[in-house]
Amino acid sequence: PDRGGVVTGSVERADGTPAGGASVRVAETGARADAAGRFHIEGVPLGEHPILASLQHHGDARGSVRVIATEPSRWNGRLTEGSSVRGTILDERGLPLAGWVVGVTSGSSLWQRSTRAGADGTFELRDIPTGTRSLAVGPPDAVIRGPAFTLHGVVPREADLFVRVPDDRLPTARVELRVLADGEPAPADTVVTLRASSPFFYRELDVDEEGRSRSPDLLPGTYSVSVRAPERAPIHRLVKLGPREREDLGDVTLSRGGRVSLRLFAGKERPFLQAKVLDDRGEALEHFQVADGEGVSEPLPPGPVRVLVAGDTVAAEILDAVIVEGETTVLEATLRPGVS
Repeated sequence: PDRGGVVTGSVERADGTPAGGASVRVAETGARADAAGRFHIEGVPLGEHPILASLQHHGDARGSVRVIATEPSRWNGRLTEGSSVRGTILDERGLPLAGWVVGVTSGSSLWQRSTRAGADGTFELRDIPTGTRSLAVGPPDAVIRGPAFTLHGVVPREADLFVRVPDDRLPTARVELRVLADGEPAPADTVVTLRASSPFFYRELDVDEEGRSRSPDLLPGTYSVSVRAPERAPIHRLVKLGPREREDLGDVTLSRGGRVSLRLFAGKERPFLQAKVLDDRGEALEHFQVADGEGVSEPLPPGPVRVLVAGDTVAAEILDAVIVEGETTVLEATLRPGVS
């Protein structure tokens, strides 16, 4: 069988010194350069492939390499550093915001490259990826909290950047609630989560012996509060918080809820199926598997729901139901073959 070929070479930094520790990737295989910048990759598929070398804070190098079976292919790369931005982060009164984060985000506001302001509020963000035009700014725990706002069109930049954070983008909001079950404080395995898409945020909150759960200081925005406990129906609340706003949701009572049971028919086939239960706002309440045409959900809150059933070989089906406290609602359907 074809075991592929070998790619060797070396990687240098922009100043010509060895790029020890650089990552080199070609055709889904890779290696790290040694202290002298040398690398050796085996098992690379034969043919022409792009190759990428990168080292954090020192940029990357791109090229192509033709891999043959008879001898090692060689590629040497020199890293090109991205642009840099220096500046200062201040509050509205002109005081430095030490520890605040400036960086490049991607996806769900994941920090791709970032740095922190020092005690005097100054920062330098180096090796900003090519093509970047905007920077995100966030509080010291921005990895958890997410960015407070985005500065558009500030990269590339030669002059220092002065960032003044308005008071309404400081984390000053808070939400709290008390969780009860059967008239008593929530059981120990209760989980309260707080989630927001903008600013991106996800956090599990502690629940004390009295069932109380309090968030840390939050950035203004809209948050989804979810409460879950074994053998209890989940509860979802949507909260919109302004600057310095404290929202007390009061007592939130977990119920036993009801369940939905599926009986699905797909002819002679026994497809692997997934069921997703959505509430009347379209929020996902539950996911469960359907084996041999049957499946039962975990407890669900009383009220109307939609059940989305999907599988590899059948057409997706949407089933409507009303969940009743203490009861199991049975839904039956004949599934049609899917078209790929």
